[in-house]
Amino acid sequence: MGPNLTGPSPRRDACAAVRPPRGPHVLARTVSGVLHAVATWWDGVELWLTQLTFTLQVILVVGVLGPVCWGIAATIDSLVERTVAWRLAALERRRVAGD
Repeated sequence: MGPNLTGPSPRRDACAAVRPPRGPHVLARTVSGVLHAVATWWDGVELWLTQLTFTLQVILVVGVLGPVCWGIAATIDSLVERTVAWRLAALERRRVAGD
């Protein structure tokens, strides 16, 4: 009897189902793998940015950091405004309840 050329044997399929898959995608499932991927990506971005001319670096940084800083400032302003309004309303309720 010759070799089975129709496909893998059932024993080989059973072992493959039990064994975890191998390769670089397995590392990405862990926290350290994700952090490593982010660090590698950031290193590439940093290398690309440092190779640009100074003028392009300034334009890119201002174009990105300007809107980001504006958004953070708007969020902080909104939070402070809501907190002050809530505290003033609570103070007014206590004052009315005390009368």
